[in-house]
Amino acid sequence: MRFIIIALLIPLVLCVYAVGKDLPDELIEVLVETGGSYTVLEDAQAQDAWAKLMIYLDDHRGQSIKELPLPFGVKYYGLAVSGKETPAFLVTSQTSGFVTITLDGKGNITPKLKVDNDGKQSRLGDEYQLSFMVSAGKTYSVTINRALSEAGLYSISAKFRRSWSGGK
Repeated sequence: MRFIIIALLIPLVLCVYAVGKDLPDELIEVLVETGGSYTVLEDAQAQDAWAKLMIYLDDHRGQSIKELPLPFGVKYYGLAVSGKETPAFLVTSQTSGFVTITLDGKGNITPKLKVDNDGKQSRLGDEYQLSFMVSAGKTYSVTINRALSEAGLYSISAKFRRSWSGGK
């Protein structure tokens, strides 16, 4: 009986902990490494997109994903594996404007972010950003382009703005 109570309490503790603050990177890495998914809802308006991404990740569990939708207002955590490509992230906007991609390599990877094989990233401390203009309804492919020898946890997110704000 004790094991059942503990097994029921652990997910509850993780959920309560996640609501109050971010989980430690070490725990996120274990979750992702063991086949789980970890994403953070950064914008309340992105709830539907977040739910669709979680369903997509669940439907493709255990498969090699080459392309992954990256909704606005959702931070995705991935695990770069040495010798394997990271997926391309697909960004689609319903209206024209500007998108800023932010990648945190967590000290594990140094990206060369590109959108449709173009673009120049900027570095802000441990994070890298790439901003670009988008047209309504068009899908853009964002690639990390890291060295294949680099491995470890990373996070990536996309933010949309109707007007240019210098990538911030």
